[in-house]
Amino acid sequence: MADAKGAVNFGAAVAAGAAAGFVLAKLLNLGGAPQKAFAEEPAAAPRAKGSAPGVVDQRLAELGISLPPSAAPAANYVPWRRSGRIVFISGQIPKLENGTLLKGQLGINYTLEEGQKAARQCALNLIAQMKEACGGDLSKVCRILKVEAFVNATEEF
Repeated sequence: MADAKGAVNFGAAVAAGAAAGFVLAKLLNLGGAPQKAFAEEPAAAPRAKGSAPGVVDQRLAELGISLPPSAAPAANYVPWRRSGRIVFISGQIPKLENGTLLKGQLGINYTLEEGQKAARQCALNLIAQMKEACGGDLSKVCRILKVEAFVNATEEF
């Protein structure tokens, strides 16, 4: 069983991954009344308040965030699938734009800060896949339904 410090560190690492949903929601300026999960086409469904085409890309630029190109699948699977107005995105790994894959365990190979950077990279890769699923226009996204994060950490971490 992990000590209190280990539990806090593990919680912080998981929070870093799970925070991706919160960050995505803030980037998309979501809030207020319930909305559709995904707009069919720009003219077919109302967008979230303040989400004109390109507004998410503009906000990302203001924050100094550039999205990597959406990664090609590493095996026999599809990176995303759309069903009606819902998009399901396959698991994203901490793969950098140069192709480097961050491998190892948090607590052995990586510090908490490095784990948080890996979680951020996963979130950026997730957003890049969503952008591809939206035909390049992230303002079509109206709501984030679920984000799961898995952290490969040592038992003691």
